Amino acid sequence: MKMIRQTLGVFALMMVCVSIAKAQQWLGTTTESGNIYRTGKIGIGTATSAEDLLIKRTAASARLSVWSEHDTGLASVLAGYKNLGRYIYMGYMNPNYNDPNHTAFKPSSGVLYTGAANGMNLISTSYLSLFVGGTNTSDERLRIINGNIGIGSGAIANPDKTLSIDGEIGFFRRDNNGNPTSNYSIGFINYANNSFNIGTTSMADAIRFQNNTGKATRMIITQNGNIGIGGQATENPDKTLAIDGEIGFYRNDVDPTNVSAGFINYAGGSFNIGTTSISDPIKFQNNTGKTTRMIITTDGKVGIGTETPDTDAIFTVKGKTNAREVKVHIDAGKDIVFQNNYNLMPLEQVEAFIQQNKHLPEVAPARVMEKEGLELGKFNMMLLQKVEELTLHTIAQEKKIKQLEKEKQQKEASIQTLQQQMLKLLERVEKLEKNK
Repeated sequence: MKMIRQTLGVFALMMVCVSIAKAQQWLGTTTESGNIYRTGKIGIGTATSAEDLLIKRTAASARLSVWSEHDTGLASVLAGYKNLGRYIYMGYMNPNYNDPNHTAFKPSSGVLYTGAANGMNLISTSYLSLFVGGTNTSDERLRIINGNIGIGSGAIANPDKTLSIDGEIGFFRRDNNGNPTSNYSIGFINYANNSFNIGTTSMADAIRFQNNTGKATRMIITQNGNIGIGGQATENPDKTLAIDGEIGFYRNDVDPTNVSAGFINYAGGSFNIGTTSISDPIKFQNNTGKTTRMIITTDGKVGIGTETPDTDAIFTVKGKTNAREVKVHIDAGKDIVFQNNYNLMPLEQVEAFIQQNKHLPEVAPARVMEKEGLELGKFNMMLLQKVEELTLHTIAQEKKIKQLEKEKQQKEASIQTLQQQMLKLLERVEKLEKNK
C-alpha cells in the first residue's frame, strides 16, 4: 500500500508541475491551502498532509489518471529509487521493454512484468504466494518455494514435491476439437485414509489412458472393474486383466547395473515364461525373506525346496512329496529272469550272501541308499527282478512239494498194503496155534 501511495504521489506531483524554484499558490474551493515549495508536501482535499502527496476525498471513489493521446507518446508512473532498480513502474514505457502495453512492478524483493514478448515473470528472493480475500492476512491459496508448488491449506506451508496438492483435482473431458461436451465425465484424484483413488462421476463411463496420437486408448478400466491394456484388449476387456501384447518384468537388486528381465509372451497358442538373460535362472519366491521356493536353471533343471538342483538330475525336490499316482517310464524290463539261460542263484547261495552282507544280492545296501538316494526306475526294476527270482524259487519249491506229496502218498499206500498183509499173517498164525 505504501508503494501504491508513492506511485499516486508521483502522479499528482506530475500533474501539479511543481518545477519552479519559487513557491506556488494552491487555491481550494473556498480557502487557500498555502504556499508549496520543492521541499514541501502537497495535499488535495485536505488542509494538511504528512505525505509527499495526499489526495483525500469524501466521495465514494477517487481516481488519478495520466494520459498521452499522441500515437507515439509515453505515459507512465515511476516511483522509488531508480538507480538501484528499486521502484514501481506502471504504464507505457516502450524503451525499457519490448512490448509497450504492460505493467511492471519492481520492488527490492522481486519483479513482475507482463507483455507479449516477455510473457509474465515473477521474481522473489523468498517465495511467491497467492492470497484470496483482499488482504495479505487472507487465506493463502498457493505458494511457490524452491521450485515446488503447494496448493491448498495443508500443502502450502512447506511443499516438498514439485507439485503438492491438498484437496481434490477435477478433470473435464473435451471432444477432439477441444470443445467441452454436454455429456462430460469428471475424473478425480482423492487422498484420504491412506488411499489413492482415481474415478469418474459417471457410472457408465470407463477410465481411459490415451496418448496424443489419434487419441488412441492404451489402457482402459471399465465400469465393471475389468482392465484392458494394448490393442484389442482396450476395446471391451472381458477378463479382470486382458493384455494384447507382451509383458516385461524388470528387477533391480542392490547393484543397479545387475538387471534381469522376465517376460510373458502369448503367441501361437502357447504361454511362455522366461528371461532375457541366458545366465539368469527363473526363480519363484515368496515375500518372506525373498525365499526361493522353486527354481529353473539356465540348463533346464528344476529344483523345489532348493536353489541348487542336483547336476545329474532334471528334477530335484528337497522335502517330502505326496502324490496319488506316479508313472515312471523305463527303457527295458527284467524279463530275462524267465529266459531259459538265466542263472538263478540257488537259495543256499542267497542265504549265504545275506548272512555275510546283510542285504539281497544286486541291491544297494542301506548306507548307499541314504547317501545317494534311489533311482525309482532302476530300483523298482531290481525289486521286480527279485520278485521274479522269488517266483521261480517258489515254483521250484512247489514242484518239490508236489513230488514229496506224491511220494508220501505212494509210501502211505505201500504202508497200508503192508499193514493189511501183516494183519492177514497174524490171523493165519492165530489159527495155526489153535489147531495144535
